[in-house]
Amino acid sequence: MKENFLKLSENLVFLLVAAAAVISPLFFLPTTSEFFEFNKFTALLVITVLGLLIWAARMVLEKRAVFTRTPLDVPLIVFAAVVFVASAASIDNFISIIGHPQNLWPSFFPLLTLVLFYFMAVSNLKSKKHIKAILWILIASTTAASVVALSSYFAAYLPFEFAKIRSFNTVGVINRLALLQTLVIPISASLSIFTRSKTERPFVIGATL
Repeated sequence: MKENFLKLSENLVFLLVAAAAVISPLFFLPTTSEFFEFNKFTALLVITVLGLLIWAARMVLEKRAVFTRTPLDVPLIVFAAVVFVASAASIDNFISIIGHPQNLWPSFFPLLTLVLFYFMAVSNLKSKKHIKAILWILIASTTAASVVALSSYFAAYLPFEFAKIRSFNTVGVINRLALLQTLVIPISASLSIFTRSKTERPFVIGATL
């Protein structure tokens, strides 16, 4: 039973991280006053909490700390600590720490959520197959978001009234879509160079372009 749960926990964390890779570029809700940032963060927070609970259960069963060290560990912890001190010392420390529903970034709590998500993901994803699949999902999701943005610019809108503006994209702000593309393009370029699959290469080259 223990081994079954450990295998299940790895698969569940993979599904959670894969969901985050889809949500970040594509998820939004037109039913709230702010379509994009708040809803993406809420979904990421739920994913992170579920992942942390699964991680904690795994450590209890294994009776040891399950933690994968990476070169980013210390810089991330130091950066989060600096942001917390700066937020606590600010004039409106509640907004600086928790964030405003209309403008969450760069407050401390969303940053802490991202840091915890990172540690949860790297400490529980051991399979190269899972990691590669997540990279592919992120590339595909970002490509889809880019296609929507490009289509909207040329007035080929999604079939929703709220989407019928030329600046519409599923990330929310065009600068953030550009930042996401900046992060994803090197990944897709690397895969296009190193992949041995003849079926994967055309897609990843197209995504890079």
